Amino acid sequence: MVPRVLPALSLGVLAGVAVGSVHVLPLRALVPAAFAVGALCVVPFPNRRIRLVLLACMAFVLGIWRGNGALVADHALRAQWEMLHGKPHVFGGVVLEAEERGPFTRLTVGYLRFGETLLSGTVRATVPRGPDRAEGARIHIRGVLEAPGTLRRGSGAGAPARGDLERSFARQRVFGSLQFPVVVVESRGKPSLLAGLRLRLRDVLLHQLPEPAAGLYSAFLLSYDRDLDPDLKERAAASGLLHLVAISGSHIAVLAAFVFFTSTFLGFTRRVATVTTLGLTGAFLFLVGLPESGIRSGLMAGLVGMAYLLGRPAAGLRMLLFASAAMTVVNPRILLGDTGFQLSALAVWGLLAVFPFLRSITRR
Repeated sequence: MVPRVLPALSLGVLAGVAVGSVHVLPLRALVPAAFAVGALCVVPFPNRRIRLVLLACMAFVLGIWRGNGALVADHALRAQWEMLHGKPHVFGGVVLEAEERGPFTRLTVGYLRFGETLLSGTVRATVPRGPDRAEGARIHIRGVLEAPGTLRRGSGAGAPARGDLERSFARQRVFGSLQFPVVVVESRGKPSLLAGLRLRLRDVLLHQLPEPAAGLYSAFLLSYDRDLDPDLKERAAASGLLHLVAISGSHIAVLAAFVFFTSTFLGFTRRVATVTTLGLTGAFLFLVGLPESGIRSGLMAGLVGMAYLLGRPAAGLRMLLFASAAMTVVNPRILLGDTGFQLSALAVWGLLAVFPFLRSITRR
């Protein structure tokens, strides 16, 4: 009974969040359903399957509640930002990301303050390049706030479609854009120890290697995709290979496999090699700035390693379900709106379920 509770709860949460992320259900339907299922869960049914179904139904209702909450909050936040679009404003905030693009820099600004009001979400601003506009800087920006879809989308075969951009902005919580606003820097950002090490490694690559290899290795190893040669980036996007130069599941898989097999080749036991692999993978993620796709892929890789350490590959499937449900509860938007999350979950499921099946066939 106990080993089946976690999968039942996880599946219920995932199904509920999926439903709740599409349509807002009225409280007059959700509240009675929650009380009814909760009351039935208290009844000591002798049949274990009935109790599992009731637990899954309870998790399903809670999942709908969580998905509805995120959907309503998104609608309210979007309406709040739409009231600000098309008008000049002064914002205070912190530079979360500074991406250099030729003579310009694209700033992603968060922790926004509009007057005495704190705003959730971020805005992006295109400004002239300057040394004092680095990550972590506290700034004031004054300009006309537009919808994020007005950002320059580029051209060519690799340019993303407008619908893809809108979904990307919504997932990244970007609610506005400013073209060449007035920027006043209150204090410069000071990079952390890991960020400083990352910058020094980037400088070594850019100064020691010729282009386009320098930009390619900087993007591939340190997640500085803005160092890619523009022509190479456009060709990679047109061929559908741009994701290979961004920190993603493929990078984590290659790194983990290299560390694991190198450790075993050097004579370490499989258990020690697994622990070493998990530790170095985590250190690499911290080095590249903990990108969202990297965190997700690292968590999935950690599940595979934990299942191996426990000596129970079947437990990995339960851990995968639990991790997916937990990540979805924290951020319900990733279940239906983040293709990377879906592909990572499917890839780990394939490693845990499909690969052992294929291996058993080849051994016959």
